[in-house]
Amino acid sequence: MDRLRVERHWYIIYVSVGLLIITCFFLIWRFNQDIIIRILTNDTLFWNDVAVLIGSTVVLFLMFGGMAWIILSDAYINFTSEGIHRPGLRNAYIRWNDIKRIDNLTYQLVFTSVSNVSIRVNLLMIKDLKFFLHEINQRLPQHLQN
Repeated sequence: MDRLRVERHWYIIYVSVGLLIITCFFLIWRFNQDIIIRILTNDTLFWNDVAVLIGSTVVLFLMFGGMAWIILSDAYINFTSEGIHRPGLRNAYIRWNDIKRIDNLTYQLVFTSVSNVSIRVNLLMIKDLKFFLHEINQRLPQHLQN
């Protein structure tokens, strides 16, 4: 299986995930500021304070972790000589010959197969866009090439 080498702008991924982590910790601090201050000053705590602290922390981690996963899963889409593979929870594979439609959204390409499986490719993360589009165009079925 010949793999198409696609160089990505990794700094976009690092900065985006870093900002999500910083925002998550800031919101945990803001939502639970009074409880955290009482913990640090050895003041009395009630069970509902601990439940609020743990619950809000878990909810925020899950929410921001989901957003970070979306960013990271875009970075690990593989292009091979046979097709496109998106790993992860929403695992998908589309062969080049099975692509029936390509939608060009703003900064995204959406490949849709005959079985209505779609894979979005974020074009902002790709370094050499002309090379990438040229290589993709060579692998597409004849009716989709332009």
